[in-house]
Amino acid sequence: MELTQYYTDYNYGPVQKIVSGSKTGGATNIIAGLSVGMESTGLPVLVIVAGVLTSFYLGESSGITNINTG
Repeated sequence: MELTQYYTDYNYGPVQKIVSGSKTGGATNIIAGLSVGMESTGLPVLVIVAGVLTSFYLGESSGITNINTG
């Protein structure tokens, strides 16, 4: 998946941010790694939410109803 490659490949910005944090010391390396790790979960969550909402609205617009509730 492209999102995973973006946050783990050496050629992209997030990994370069961790590399630059490593040059100044251990604490900045930890902070940079944590920030990139937390940031990397945002886009996949939004993609999953968009998929769930899309499937819900497509199901609602299909006109299929539940026999028990009408």
